[in-house]
Amino acid sequence: MNNRHDASLQTKRFADRRHQAGTDVVVVEMLDEALTGFDDDLATPVVDRMESLGVEIHLGESASGWEKEGEKIAVTTKTEDGEETSYDCEKVLVAVGRKPVTDTLNLDSVGLEPDENGFLPIDDRARTDVEHVFAVGDVAGEPMLAHKGMKEGHVAAEVIAGEPAALDYQAVPMAVFTEPEIGTVGMTADEATEAGFEPVIGEMPFRASGRALTMGETDGFVRVIADGESGFVLGGQIVGPEASELIAEIGLAIELGATLEDVAATIAGYWSATPDAARILNGQNRAWNGPGGDAVNWLQPWSAAFISWVMCEAGLGDANQFERDVSHRVYVDQAIRARDGGAPQAAFVAYDAGEVQIEPGDLLCNARGQAPYRNLADRREERGRFAPTHCDVVVKVDAIGQRILVIGGNVEQSVSLTILPAVQEDGQHLRPVDQTMIDGARTVFAHLKLRADPVEANVLDNSPTIQALANLRAKTETAPDRQ
Repeated sequence: MNNRHDASLQTKRFADRRHQAGTDVVVVEMLDEALTGFDDDLATPVVDRMESLGVEIHLGESASGWEKEGEKIAVTTKTEDGEETSYDCEKVLVAVGRKPVTDTLNLDSVGLEPDENGFLPIDDRARTDVEHVFAVGDVAGEPMLAHKGMKEGHVAAEVIAGEPAALDYQAVPMAVFTEPEIGTVGMTADEATEAGFEPVIGEMPFRASGRALTMGETDGFVRVIADGESGFVLGGQIVGPEASELIAEIGLAIELGATLEDVAATIAGYWSATPDAARILNGQNRAWNGPGGDAVNWLQPWSAAFISWVMCEAGLGDANQFERDVSHRVYVDQAIRARDGGAPQAAFVAYDAGEVQIEPGDLLCNARGQAPYRNLADRREERGRFAPTHCDVVVKVDAIGQRILVIGGNVEQSVSLTILPAVQEDGQHLRPVDQTMIDGARTVFAHLKLRADPVEANVLDNSPTIQALANLRAKTETAPDRQ
């Protein structure tokens, strides 16, 4: 956290609290982001909430001067284009960052010299360049957080006392006490990629938490980043109610070297706002609303819904072939690696839509929101990064009727059967139509070809789920009228 970033957070904290106390608040921010250093999806719920309460936020303006006019103060701001604006107010809070004050400590007398930013570099024992001189807290460098300084103080005291102790900054949490709160710890997905990991990302919105619903605080989400190969938790971000408290659970997982499986196996109290990974997966995979809204249970509670369907209904191979993650983009990236010569155990290989024949058991994947992928090349450039993608499993191909039947679902709801209109162009195989052909259609940017044993063409008709529903419907239709 740099000084300017820290000042931005402090400003938003004060603005949020002062407005809730009944004060009209105007925030003037020099940068083009309301909360610098945070991804847009983390900052947006906070900014939206502040603006909905009446807080004015002006970005890209720097304060250039002020004048006292009786009991009022007129603050003048200026944009990069030179446009000036004046704001009348009663009080002004200036938050432009912090810097270490080490030039008055007579450091030369002990042989110490601060770095170019004024900080005193330390090692993992809190020692400075002079072995018997220790530095802790803000003077020791970023991040300038009280709990980080306290930990450094503890380590320094233990080392001075001859005890074995060392600093480890991989799980230092940070919180922004706005409403909703923001909490972060460990690595972001981009940082994990830069560090050489192939991160997988899981998210859950607070609107899926019963406790959050009863609290009336459903804005925000929880995001967990883990290493795709080992499953070790690498970091997390939370925006929502009690984020400053909940982030400690992810920090503990990082510190203990926990895996996603360890976290999923942990039982969270029913009343807790903490998302229960096991409950998410179980709820995702055990319910399917078939024709007529009849509920049918899946048999496998561990994988994503479409993989569960293939596993249970089609009797597909070994569960170890699949990466266990609720994010569909993980399957896409794994299949792309398989296409490029990696991921030899992957159950799917990625192709462009229409490149090869579509068969039952294959996956058809589209992108949503701000990820307008058209083909594998588009996703390959951003492989490993977050993107709102969705995959459906093919259950029947009707070449004559030019349609493809698929099923799919997500972590909050159940699975549905969908009919995709299809087209076969010259030199290509049958593929779903895209938004260039039908307005509103979702473009399938990836066709994941099943490379295990093939699934029967009539697997949908022979599915125990479909047969059970057909029998249930038949009984309902033949039941005597009791009126």
